[in-house]
Amino acid sequence: MIVVDNLANHPGLGVSAVDIAWSEWGDGLADEEYQRWLRLAAEDAASNSKFSACFVALDGEMPEGVVQLHQFDIEEMADRSPWVCGMIVKSGYRGRADPHNETGDAGCPRGWV
Repeated sequence: MIVVDNLANHPGLGVSAVDIAWSEWGDGLADEEYQRWLRLAAEDAASNSKFSACFVALDGEMPEGVVQLHQFDIEEMADRSPWVCGMIVKSGYRGRADPHNETGDAGCPRGWV
């Protein structure tokens, strides 16, 4: 069963969570960018505020997906909040859930991706 939890509750999984996104989008990017992604994920996990957090989808103890939540992505879109950033799920786990039901159940009627 997949469980979604705050990355702050699983500090040892930060690198594994970032590696999921890096394997999808990191090809050709410099190592400095990978280090930046690690830093940003750690900052989001540590802040654990309403609009800045990092969540990980776990199958047992293994991360299978990751997403960051920010207040907004760029200044021009500050009126659209919360903002889902860097959402990625390993290909074998895609298409198994309805995120609309999940966000509504959590009291968030609208999110921006």
